Amino acid sequence: MFAHTKWQLQFVGTLNDLRQALRHSQIGVVITDSRLPDCSWNEVLEAADQTEGQPSVIVISRVADEHLWAEVLSTGGFALVLMPLDRTEVLHCIASAWRNWQDRSVLKRSGKLPRTIHASASSC
Repeated sequence: MFAHTKWQLQFVGTLNDLRQALRHSQIGVVITDSRLPDCSWNEVLEAADQTEGQPSVIVISRVADEHLWAEVLSTGGFALVLMPLDRTEVLHCIASAWRNWQDRSVLKRSGKLPRTIHASASSC
């Protein structure tokens, strides 16, 4: 799915690995499943929020759940994407999340955006 993009992908297996990656790399977008073996997607979002770069977080789910969709957006996630994944939708969503992260980064550096504001999208 990502073969024709110029994106650098980094895969992590645990929440601790994600925290390490976020501390040592500039990451603009985090993609997480809604169900994880060692943590919840909320913990992934919290880990992302606690870093200086505050990457946009996309949650992937196997179930169309309006409550989950609302919760992801209201807690600062960028989007909820449903499986099965559609290549065009996923690429568009990641590109939108990346642009959102870049725009927030520019505003933070200029002092026009407080560090704790979350930008959410209702759809990609």
